[in-house]
Amino acid sequence: MDKVGADAPYYGAYEKRYSAVYAAGARYWGFSPDNSELYGILESWVAENGLAGRHVLEFACGEGAAGAMLSKLGCIYTGADYAPSAVERARETLAPYPAAKVLRLDLTRERVPGTFDAGLDIMGFHMMVT
Repeated sequence: MDKVGADAPYYGAYEKRYSAVYAAGARYWGFSPDNSELYGILESWVAENGLAGRHVLEFACGEGAAGAMLSKLGCIYTGADYAPSAVERARETLAPYPAAKVLRLDLTRERVPGTFDAGLDIMGFHMMVT
């Protein structure tokens, strides 16, 4: 069986990038939970689609910043990503939100368990190429 996920050269590159960013002292590689522009966009999306109190899935969630925003907006959030350091950072970011969770999955080969009312991708689908 061929290697996939963080052990494969392609996905391993993302883990190396996260690790390098953190080693340089940055808290987030993508965007932070206090990004007001993204918060406004998500706030409108949640309101327009009646997603407060509903289950929302984010593919390739990275460090969980959008998950924190969605949780703050009342969504029941699940994020999925494969890079171990990003998943760890997402769990830290989402710690104040007990209903939020993050799963470490290879989204090119594994399905996210459960049923969701909405799903979104902010910065990830284009990275899921093998």
